[in-house]
Order: sequence, then C-alpha cells, then structure tokens
Amino acid sequence: MSTECEQRTLGQHLATRLSQIGILEFFGVPGDYNLALLDELVKEKDLKAIWCCNELNAGYAADGAARVRGVGCLVVTFTVGGLSAINAVAGAYAENLPVICITGGPNSNDYVGCKTIHHTIGDDGGFMQELECFKQVTCEQVVIKSLDSAHELIDRAIAAALRNSKPVYVSVACNLATLHHPSFAKAPVPYALTPKLSNKASLEAAVDAAAKFLNTKTKPVLVAGPLLQQRNSGGASGSGSSSSSISAFMKLVEASGFPFAFLSAAKGLLPEDHPACMGTYWGTVSSPICQEVVESADAYIFVGSFMNDYASVGGTLAISESKMVKVDPYRVSIAGGQGGHVFSCVKMEEFLLQLAGKVQKNSHALQIYDRMVVPLPNIPSSPPGSPLLTNILYKHIQEELLTSDTILLAETGDAVFNCQKLKLPRGCQYHWSQQYGSIGWSVGATLGLSAACRDSASSEKLGDIGEGVSASSNFEIGKIAVEGNGEQEEDPTPITTATSTTNNNTTTSSDKNKRVVACIGDGSFQMTCQEISTMLRYHLNPIIILINNGSYTIEVQIHDGPYNVLNNWDYVGLVNAMNNKKIGDETDINKSCSGLFAVRVTTEDELIAALRITQETEGMNSLCFIEAVVHKDDCSRELLEWGSLVSRSNSRPPQNI
Repeated sequence: MSTECEQRTLGQHLATRLSQIGILEFFGVPGDYNLALLDELVKEKDLKAIWCCNELNAGYAADGAARVRGVGCLVVTFTVGGLSAINAVAGAYAENLPVICITGGPNSNDYVGCKTIHHTIGDDGGFMQELECFKQVTCEQVVIKSLDSAHELIDRAIAAALRNSKPVYVSVACNLATLHHPSFAKAPVPYALTPKLSNKASLEAAVDAAAKFLNTKTKPVLVAGPLLQQRNSGGASGSGSSSSSISAFMKLVEASGFPFAFLSAAKGLLPEDHPACMGTYWGTVSSPICQEVVESADAYIFVGSFMNDYASVGGTLAISESKMVKVDPYRVSIAGGQGGHVFSCVKMEEFLLQLAGKVQKNSHALQIYDRMVVPLPNIPSSPPGSPLLTNILYKHIQEELLTSDTILLAETGDAVFNCQKLKLPRGCQYHWSQQYGSIGWSVGATLGLSAACRDSASSEKLGDIGEGVSASSNFEIGKIAVEGNGEQEEDPTPITTATSTTNNNTTTSSDKNKRVVACIGDGSFQMTCQEISTMLRYHLNPIIILINNGSYTIEVQIHDGPYNVLNNWDYVGLVNAMNNKKIGDETDINKSCSGLFAVRVTTEDELIAALRITQETEGMNSLCFIEAVVHKDDCSRELLEWGSLVSRSNSRPPQNI
C-alpha cells in the first residue's frame, strides 16, 4: 500500500482525500491552470467528474450536493474561475455548508518575483487577489506551491471544512499536480475534532432554571429554527448530528405537551403530520392560527433559531424576550438575559433531553390551537379551459409529486411562500436558501442534489451516507480536547465526516436516489439555466416546475418598477435545444443524453396530464420540465403581505445624517 501511495501524484493524492471523506463527485469547469490537475483527479475510480457550463453554477451544484452528502466540491481555474464561483461559495458559507473550492493556480516558479500573468487584473500582487477575496467567505485558505507542504495543507483544509461546516479554499500550482512525493504515503494528518460537551454544572443549572420558568406558565409553545440541524457539533460517531437534536426536540414535545412550530428556514426538519405541529411561524405570513398561538403564549422555547430581516418579516414579530427560553447549539438564555439567566457550555441536545425529564405536562396551548384552527378548504378544480392558477399548481404538486422519496427545492421568490404551505410527507426533504437568497441558486442546486442522490444510490463503497465514511477512512481522532469541562479523552474512532444533517433526520439508505422536485421562477431560471444541459448530459431525472409569470415577482412585491419585467422565452424550445443529439462524434457523452419530457401547460387539465407522465416509467427515468404559465399578478397572499413589510423595513429613513 505504501508503495502504491508513493507512486501517486499530488492530484491523485487530493482525489483520494476527497473520496475518503465521502465525496463521490466534483463539479468542474476546465481552464488552462487546472487542466493537469483535472487529468489526475479523474484517475480516481471512486470520484466522478461532472462538467458544468460555468463556475457559478458549479458552486451552486456543490452547495446542493453538500446538502445531501454533507460535503461538496468544485474545481475551477485561477481567478477568472474562482471569482466567478465566489458568489456560490459565499452562499454556502451563509448556509453552513462544507464546500471545498479547489482552484488551479499559477506555476510555482511564477510566485518568485511576482511576474505579471494572465487571468489577473495586471497589478502587482495579482497572485494573491483571489486568495484575499476568498478569505471573506471561507474558514480556511491554503495555497499549495510546494510538494513538501502539500500533504499537510490539504488535510488542514479538509479538517477545517468538516469541523466548521463552512467552505474552504485550496489553490494548487498548475505544475505540481502530476508530481510525486514521499509524503503522499503518509496517513492523513491527525486532528482534533472538538466535541463541545456540556459543562455539567452549567447544564444542570440551565435545566433547573428553564423548568422553573416554564412550569409556572399557562400556555407555553415550542418553536424550532434552522440551527436544530447544526452539523458536526459533537465529534466522533456523529454524536452531535442534527438527528440527535431533532430526536431530543421531539422527546421534549412528547414530554411537555406543548405545541410546536418551525421557522421558515427549518421547514422539513420536523414531522408535519404530528398532532402537536402548528406549521410555519413567520409572523403575519404564518400557517393558519400559528401566529396567534405563538405570539399570545406566556412562554416560548426557541430552539436553534436564527433571525434575519426576512425571517422576522422586516422585524415585525411580536415576540418578547422576557417570555423566551432561547436554546442555541451551546448556550441557553432565559428571559433574554436581562434580569434573567444566561448559561454557556450547554449543549442543545443534552439540554432538551434533560428538560424533557423535568418539565410539567401542559397542553393548554395545544388545546387553544385545536379549538381555533379550521381545516383548510379543498381548492376546487378550475373550469375546463380556464387559465392555470398558482394555487391550483401547488395543489397538484402536493397531491401528485410529494412523497417520502422526493426532495422539494424552492427558489427564493413566490415559490418559497407557496412551498411553505405544502405539507411534507415524512422523509420528504426541503431546501431553500433563506439567509443568502441568491436568485438563480436553484438550477445549480438541483443539479447537485440530483447528482448526489443518484451517486449515493449507485455507490457501494460508503454504505449509508448518514453513517459517515467507511472504516477504511484514515481520518482518525487523536486526543480530543473537550470544551466546557476541561477534560480530555482518547477516542480512536474514525471521524464521521461527510454526514448530511438536513431535513427530516439525517440522510440514510432510505434517502438514496430521491427525486428532486424543483419549483423555480422564470427570472431565476434565466440567470442559470445552462445547467439543464448538464443534467441531461449526466442522465439526471429531476422534475423542474418553471413558473412563468413574466417578472421577478418577489421584487415586484417589495418595490416594483419596469426593471422587474422579463423578456419572455420559449422555455420548452430552449430546453429541447439543449438535448440536441445530432453531434456527429459517437464518442461524445451527449450521444446518450437522458430522456427529456418538456411541456408547456396553461390549464389545470394540461398540468394534470403532464404530472402523470412524470410518474410513468419513461417519465421516471427522464428529466421532466414543465413550464407552468400563470398570470403576472397571480402570487400568494403571503408574498403580498411579506413584501409590503420588508419594503417598509428597507425604506426606513436614515437616522444619522
């Protein structure tokens, strides 16, 4: 084995490391500085290359893959590729996704004397400009320009990505990728993945104080946030995975009798068919009766909450910190800390489990909800031949497409507000990008999600993705410094590295080969549509619902103007053109493009017929593209309400002039 490793090149060594942490595919765009590196990466039999149309989309695809696999990877060229991808990397940083961004860098000899080279802006110091940009959106940056340090730098970057659940930047000099070095026979550099265990005294005090606070209240409620799915929070063996926190949350629900809601970014994490589930808490655009029950409660436990101006509907939530128990991944505050209490070094999962044993059962708030809530009326069918309505579209997405074997993806826009109203079956995952909200993200993310699900299903190497890398992985924990109580312990267990922790528990064998259902607006699609070509090239089978209303609808509702009107495309014709099989070269991968079903629907009957085809044998194995034409003013009530409040927040006059 040692001799085999010694014969590996730097590029092959990097490929092996990527494979060892559970990456089955990388998303790449060739450029002259990364060509030799790409030659070496594709030699790794367990690592698949997916060639994208541009670097931005490759970054979005790596983001999507990380949501399923637990880690994603893209490979681009120096500066022109890296800076094109940086917007997607920033989004992954905002959404806490470990994405490894690899760029092919200049020849190592050119670093001496700082020669002026192409793919820079021509100024002195051009070699470092890409690096300086990535420092703002990655947790670790390494530049490999010497074989002697390559082994250590690669492992440092990988460790940082997995430890922090954030992107990292790796630059590889273009003349080193094909070279050998003895260090490539070494085991990975050991590193300590620090499990932030609770301080026992602090945990006990926090639980006692919270129980005392809650047990004197009449109608407490629970609200879950996106940090309930915090990744890599516990160290070895997945002890801090989000499935543990979610399980602890549900145990508290059962023990307390409190009803629960979830913030918009946490949809999909919890079972929506549970009798105590009230749906989405999102201020004035909440699920029916949810806002009334939450905001009238005399106590609420916010678990893993993360609030930005979108989540708080422009800061309009009627929530008082004096009534709140706020549970962060490693911190608990009661009554806002102002005259209340703050407890550090308290792990979320442990706090929830112990609180479940001390809180008194109180279902008063749930009884109020059950009395007030009225089942939503069935949406009646449209008259034959009448124009398609948005609520009819989503009614049939709910009834015809959503199962435990699907992943629902929504682009930032009206699709999000409509998807929030859908009731997800158990096992159905849900993804959107609330914090960063880069319009166009969805197309590349659909590619990444679809590829990761397909490759997971076909891989025998890693077993269940949710169980981490196989025992053959050399990434091991040495001495673990335990934060919070100052203790240390020895644990030689292989690190659970690439563990997906998103939506309805972690990814398991039952999550493999899920089918992506993507709801994408026409404005978003026009930004990144090229990757439909890549999905066809690699035989992927998502269902893409393109909502054609001729405008940037979400921006219309925040602040309208002529700039929000789109030039209409022949979307079905465009997608069909991407499936061109008249290529001449019989060796080209495109000669066997996946099947394609593309159709434009303008009525309910046409929609029903199209959706049925997606579920038939041929449709199941094809990329299905449905252009749903709706009126430009046909948007959800929730978007109208939310848009007006966010607009008001954005237009506040300056206070310090």
